[in-house]
Amino acid sequence: MSEDKRKSVINRKPTLGAIFKGSLIQLMETINSTNVHYIRCLKPNEAKVPWAFEAPMVLGQLRACGVLETIRISCAGYPSRWSFEEFVERYHILVGSEQWGSDVQKMCATILEQSIKEADKYQIGLTKIFFRAGLLAYMEKLRSDKLSAYATIIQKNMRRYLGQQKYQRQRQAAVTIQCFARRVHAQKVARSIREDRSAILLQTFMRGYVQRKKYVDARNHVLRLQCLIRAKQARYNFQKLRENNGAIRIQQLWRGVQVRTQYKKDVQSIILIQACIRRNKARKELLTLKAEARSVNHLKEVSYRLEGKVVELSQALDQAQQQNKHFDAQVASLEEQVRLWKEKYELSQLTKSKEIALAAENPTVPKNEFETLKAANVELQSKYEDSVEKVRSLDQEISKLTDSLSKTKEEIQNLALQSKAKTEDTEMITALKRENQYVREQLAQLSKATGRETSTFTGTKTNNAGAPQSQGSQLSQSNLDKYEGAYSFITEAPYKTAPVPGRTRSSSTPDINAFESGQLFKPQKTTNSVFDNFENHSRTTKTMSGNDWSRRANRVRPSIHSMIERPEVEIMRIFEDEEGLQNEVLNGLIKGIKIPSPSLSNLPDVKEIMFPAHMIGLITTQMWRFGFIKESERLMINVMQAIQSESMAPVGDESMNPCAYWLSNVHELLSLICITSQDITHEELSERCGENFDFAEYEQLVSTVKYELECLEYNIFHVWMKSLKKQLNKMIIPAIIESQALPGFITSDSGRFFNKLMGSAPTFSMDDLLLLFNKIWKAMSCYYVEHTVVRQVMTELLKMVGVTGFNDLLMRRNFCTWKRAMQIQYNITRIEEWCKGHDLPEGTLQLEHLMQATKLLQLKKASQNDIEIIYDVCWMLTPTQVQKLVQNYMIADYEVPVSPDLIKAIAMRVAANEKNDILMLDAISLDDAGSFETPEIRDVDYMENDRYIPSWLISFGRMKSLMHLIVV
Repeated sequence: MSEDKRKSVINRKPTLGAIFKGSLIQLMETINSTNVHYIRCLKPNEAKVPWAFEAPMVLGQLRACGVLETIRISCAGYPSRWSFEEFVERYHILVGSEQWGSDVQKMCATILEQSIKEADKYQIGLTKIFFRAGLLAYMEKLRSDKLSAYATIIQKNMRRYLGQQKYQRQRQAAVTIQCFARRVHAQKVARSIREDRSAILLQTFMRGYVQRKKYVDARNHVLRLQCLIRAKQARYNFQKLRENNGAIRIQQLWRGVQVRTQYKKDVQSIILIQACIRRNKARKELLTLKAEARSVNHLKEVSYRLEGKVVELSQALDQAQQQNKHFDAQVASLEEQVRLWKEKYELSQLTKSKEIALAAENPTVPKNEFETLKAANVELQSKYEDSVEKVRSLDQEISKLTDSLSKTKEEIQNLALQSKAKTEDTEMITALKRENQYVREQLAQLSKATGRETSTFTGTKTNNAGAPQSQGSQLSQSNLDKYEGAYSFITEAPYKTAPVPGRTRSSSTPDINAFESGQLFKPQKTTNSVFDNFENHSRTTKTMSGNDWSRRANRVRPSIHSMIERPEVEIMRIFEDEEGLQNEVLNGLIKGIKIPSPSLSNLPDVKEIMFPAHMIGLITTQMWRFGFIKESERLMINVMQAIQSESMAPVGDESMNPCAYWLSNVHELLSLICITSQDITHEELSERCGENFDFAEYEQLVSTVKYELECLEYNIFHVWMKSLKKQLNKMIIPAIIESQALPGFITSDSGRFFNKLMGSAPTFSMDDLLLLFNKIWKAMSCYYVEHTVVRQVMTELLKMVGVTGFNDLLMRRNFCTWKRAMQIQYNITRIEEWCKGHDLPEGTLQLEHLMQATKLLQLKKASQNDIEIIYDVCWMLTPTQVQKLVQNYMIADYEVPVSPDLIKAIAMRVAANEKNDILMLDAISLDDAGSFETPEIRDVDYMENDRYIPSWLISFGRMKSLMHLIVV
């Protein structure tokens, strides 16, 4: 019976109350899911006539429906309500950008205070803002007015910009037209001036040619026979004299080389032993200082206690201790090897000294032969004295001939003044060309004859001998080849020549008046010896390109053509070929240079890296010494422009080596300029270049070059740092924040959809970051960049790593876990170990913010004492940063959430108007290289490095010859 009742209850039809209740529930669900509006239809009149309105009837209907009461209640209340985020997103434009902040509620209050003067028009709740009726329409009106004003400002500035561009284009067109017109006029004026000067110059040379031809014909008939005989006799005597002097000089040089070589070997061995001992002492002192530095800072001790939780780090410490023991054993073995080497060296020195003493006691030449050589030496000495007397008599005759030549010149000048004939016949020009060709043929024949005489003399230069020698002083073939260049220099110029006299830079020919007056042939007396007078006859004239100097060279005495050219004259000739020298310097030392690849295992010598700076500096200072001020200025401008273009041309990873290489060379060049400019005195330049030399211009040029080199050094540093920052910026976040190299603490912070879109593994790892640091360090070490610059570069890069990583960690809530903090701390520890291994202790200070942030995430946050510990450990973080990290902290499965009371306690420490209390650190700009302090001037070994010339520079003839002449 009960079962039948249950079935009847189940099958019973719903009652009217149940139906009404169900429909009411559906109605409430519909109302809650939509925006409800109250709609009531009112009758305007009883008769329902159109366009008729009965006020009492309508008022009655409104009262009956309760519409008036509803409106009155709505006006008295706050019908409109908005959330803080929606209100700020819509109306933030009503206040200035300086008032925008992260506190949404405070920003809403600021907007309402500035927009609505009546405070009763709105109320601010806990999650929303309530407005009276009509107030949102007023806010919309203020917003539309503000947007209209901003649109007007944009339109105004755009119209101004378009008008300004149009005016500039019109002005530029007018200036261009004026420029072309003035250029055409100036070209016409310059062409007429050049034509006038050319005509005057042609007339001058033609008149001078006629007079010189008459003079030379008269002189040649008188002097040619005497000149030939005396020149032949003088050359014969002088050749004998040079053979004797050359043999004696070779013996002196070889004996000196032997002694200097042995002395250098002894000194180098002693220095090596001292360096090894001092290195061991320095290593022990360094270990002691490092141990003291570890126990100084209390904060470091606290951090080490916290890091004791990591098992992997303790294992790494054990491995490091084992390595230290291994290294100590190696140091002990090396010390034992040094002691053994020292004993072997002392024993070998003792043996060598005994062998040398025994060899010195036994003569190597028979006594009869020695007596014969001694007699021959006495005979040669007597011949030498006879030749001295002959040279003195020849000097007297030359002085007499010089006087008669000056008188003849005066007579010819008087006759030239009386002559007024003008010759413009083309036949004379043809004869002049023929004579020029004849003179060139004679000069070629004379140069060939001089070359044969020099080769004959060189073949017999080792026939003479002096006193008996020991076996150790015999010249081997390798030593002869080594000193062949020095011997040729001695035989060609056995005595030091006088400095080059004053010259005019615009002309490369000797003074015509001095040539015609015979001053080039006049002997000059010095106090060294009689042969210094004879040396003054060895001045040769420079080979010129003009017809005048070729005609004069054909009529001088033949002895002039066989004289040896002075190094100063050859140097000046190379400097006067300014364009050719500049092309070789730019193409050989800058544009076509082969930069050696950096390698710490096979470290190149300083001279192999710095030879461009040394060669450019040597050429520049020699140009200053010879008075080529303007030429040196143009050379340095082109050199600096070429270096800057070569440094800025590569991009990306390719710019690392060129920038480091040229940064070191530019500082080396600046050091050379600073050192050598102090050695060049006013008296030296006045003696070489004449009393009218402008020394103030030279000082101004030196100061300008120093300033431009400093600017170039800064520009290269700026470009290099910009490239390095771009490479590093791509690696910081993946390597420091995202990479998880520590096993046992790996987390997965991304969702499945994100993992499908992107790989979960970071694009760069810590190994890539440390590899980049090693490349930078290797380039700076191999190219000998100053240690202060190295510290600036690495400190700036590490600062960028710390700031970027810290800011990124603050903005990632899913990364604020203790496991992620362990991974980041392990990555930072690897960087700190790299800094300690490369002697950069100050680099770790740039990572302190990020390190303290990771410590904060790992510390407990359960009580007020824990908060005090956090503030003690993380002393560098601001209260706002601590608050942000605690709020973003994501708890693990077994962790207790941070209580609201602790969050409020942390928030109370945040000061409202504290300027230093910031959230994000100032981002490091990729275009800013940071501050650059120019390093101190290097103490350069000038002469030692200048002797190095790479083998691939052989094809550059001017530069090679110039370096040989200057260095030798």
